[in-house]
Amino acid sequence: MQRREFQFIGGTSRKFWNIQLDGSSHTVEWGRIGTQGQSKTKDFPSEEKARAAYEKLIAEKLKEGYTEITSGKPVPKEENKAEAGPARKAADIAEED
Repeated sequence: MQRREFQFIGGTSRKFWNIQLDGSSHTVEWGRIGTQGQSKTKDFPSEEKARAAYEKLIAEKLKEGYTEITSGKPVPKEENKAEAGPARKAADIAEED
């Protein structure tokens, strides 16, 4: 399983977006930081199609201004394309604010 976590903080927005790839499916979680948010799992006919959709969604979020987080700290944009290590839940990060 590959899980990557992102957040967007700007103006009045404080949002998280996470995606986890698991074989031929991926699960996306999203919402306001500090809430449980929502989640949706999507199944694909093959692992390759699931990975392509996973990568496409990540690219879209980065283009929208989301920042990938690792251990609760934003990752510089040039490092966003690298695989992230384990990251904490958005709710844990919000408790520190």
